[in-house]
Amino acid sequence: MCTGDPVMRVCPGTTACTSSMALVPASGSFHDACGTCPSAYVTCPGAGQIHVLTGDYDANVTTQRGTCIPAAR
Repeated sequence: MCTGDPVMRVCPGTTACTSSMALVPASGSFHDACGTCPSAYVTCPGAGQIHVLTGDYDANVTTQRGTCIPAAR
């Protein structure tokens, strides 16, 4: 579920990471370019754990703020 214009980042392990350390999506996108919720597939890291971050695409622009409740499958 999401509202507005959220983005997400998926990090290997159990803590937040920088965008340069984030996992690269195998398919999909961490940004909802079509106005839908971000949806992406990642390869599970060797440690077997991920940390998902969500937030506004741009907090300074009202129309680019958003929230997202991630779901892992």
